[in-house]
Amino acid sequence: VPPGINCKNFDKIKPSEYNGRWKCVYYGNIRDDLDFDLIEAVASMDNVELRLIGPLNTNYDFSSNCRLLPPVSFEEIGGVLNSANIILLPYKTNDFTRAILPAKFFECIASNRPIIYSGIDIPLEYKDKVFHISEFIDNPLIVNNFNTKIFDINQFDWSIRFQSFYGN
Repeated sequence: VPPGINCKNFDKIKPSEYNGRWKCVYYGNIRDDLDFDLIEAVASMDNVELRLIGPLNTNYDFSSNCRLLPPVSFEEIGGVLNSANIILLPYKTNDFTRAILPAKFFECIASNRPIIYSGIDIPLEYKDKVFHISEFIDNPLIVNNFNTKIFDINQFDWSIRFQSFYGN
């Protein structure tokens, strides 16, 4: 059973607008299993503003292009995603990341924002919502090919996922 989300945190997310500057955000634990080289490559791109939101659990020295912000509550995630037009999932490729899909992946899908990723395997049914970081670095306009089909995010709700696993 895939991870679930609390849909109440995402029901107020509005469509994203591009105003000449990509607003990329990563939220979650900022630790050594993130691909800092790719993060820095995205942060150094023209017309990109990159925010990393979460607890800082690494000694990595981020460039000034990376704006580090403190963690937010789960109830505030929708507001954070409302202020972004791209979500970043920049993991290092290893045996662990190849074997899992982060729980936040479905939160990112619920935001109806393009997802720029590395280091994880994406299920086929979500391939039109994601772009590999190298594709974005080579051609940032690729995110214009993002499929804006809105998913019924209720299918991701943790209570529905729980019921599908344990029954009524």
